Amino acid sequence: MGKMTSLDHDIKDLRNKLEHYCFWSWEYQRRNTNYKNLFSKTREPQRTAEHQAIINQPTNINNGLIEEDISNKIKPHDPQFATAAKIITKFKRKPRDPKIGLNSDEILKKIIGGNYEYDIHTPEELELFMFREDNFVCFQEGDIFTYPITKSLLSRPIAEINAMRLVINVNGPLSQIRKRVELAYHKSHITEPIENLLWKDDCGDDKSKRALLAYLKVLDDCRMERVGSKRARIRPELDLPRAVGLWMWDRKNIDGIKFGVAHKKLLEQFKNAALKKPFRNLSTVSRYVRRTGICIESGEVLPMTD
Repeated sequence: MGKMTSLDHDIKDLRNKLEHYCFWSWEYQRRNTNYKNLFSKTREPQRTAEHQAIINQPTNINNGLIEEDISNKIKPHDPQFATAAKIITKFKRKPRDPKIGLNSDEILKKIIGGNYEYDIHTPEELELFMFREDNFVCFQEGDIFTYPITKSLLSRPIAEINAMRLVINVNGPLSQIRKRVELAYHKSHITEPIENLLWKDDCGDDKSKRALLAYLKVLDDCRMERVGSKRARIRPELDLPRAVGLWMWDRKNIDGIKFGVAHKKLLEQFKNAALKKPFRNLSTVSRYVRRTGICIESGEVLPMTD
């Protein structure tokens, strides 16, 4: 890959933001009691081909399954699949074993060391962004078609253009509608499915890059809608407080270690005195643990400040 353009930088920044969000949302969700209880009820039911098709049908920002769609199709057949539908609609992800993931010791050590890189998530992992909320914003209806251009309603066509039909929620936020119109426009200029471009090191020409950037912007809109726009800023500088909060939460809730004892063990993890300093304060660390609990309870990446 040659010199990075402004398009490349914008794509990289949004990718990093979404990877960051995917990582922390999963770490919080897999500790959520409701999620774990729901997942335990979905263990390998007798799956018919019809059931499997319902769960595995493609989801994207235009045709995301909503709770009524899933529940109406699944509940009459299998209560375990109805439970899976609850996970899909509440946590915006397909059921995933909560045992999957790093332990908080590993996370804390890597982030303290300053060398932690978030895993590149597959398009499947990004499905939590792709489920449509209560009201759609804008989606493409049908395929690209040729549309005749005339000088007046009564005259013969003088030309044909490629066109598409967009269904727009006129009550939706205009800023979100614009981004989805931009996405539909750029998608019409590429031949490869846009999901295939998500994690390519170099997605090729500028048309593909513009389509990918438009797609990432829409996904980020979905992220902000999930957590509330006023609380949606991704701040990598808060990764260490998040790691500290998660580590301390695990010591208390998983290992049963008292706060004071866990706090001493926490400070032993730090070799760099400058990094350690903010975490000597018990009230600061207590706030991070409290905010971590709120993130876990909600299954969302919320601010670490009150």
